Amino acid sequence: MIRKMLIVFCLAMLLACTQKVNLVDSFGRPVPDPSYRTSDISGTGLSSIFYFVKYEKKKDMDGSSILTPSYLEWRKKHIFKVGDEVEIFIEMYNTKEIEYLVYDRIAVDVKIGQFTDSSMRTNRNSMSNQSYRQYRFIIPTGMKAENVMYMVDITNPEGGMLFHIGPFKYSIED
Repeated sequence: MIRKMLIVFCLAMLLACTQKVNLVDSFGRPVPDPSYRTSDISGTGLSSIFYFVKYEKKKDMDGSSILTPSYLEWRKKHIFKVGDEVEIFIEMYNTKEIEYLVYDRIAVDVKIGQFTDSSMRTNRNSMSNQSYRQYRFIIPTGMKAENVMYMVDITNPEGGMLFHIGPFKYSIED
């Protein structure tokens, strides 16, 4: 009897371990895999879920374009083609409704002949104090570049860093 129960238990564990777990957020929506979480450790109540997406364009039977998302790993260096559609989605949770600013930064190394030109650009994208906000930023892939790093900074209005997302590293080929 104990042997049969042990076999049933082992089969149940095997089935449970082979099932894929679908994570959902607080609104019941599926969270993409891979996705990442970060938060401010100073007690502001600010946290985020973020993920990177590359869209593949496919044609349907009637000729219309369908975008299929592929979720990308953050810490892996990616290689894209010029004009690929790549985005970062950030969902901000702000339980204490503090004021924060969102900046995105991009550092690019472009090879010109035998020389490499490095540049960095920073954009202020948003300011908010809402308890929930979703951001969707297009990651630039418009020109050939060897080393690109895309980063997002969340700061307080005085410029103090709350948390940082990145770098997301990639190269762009013809």
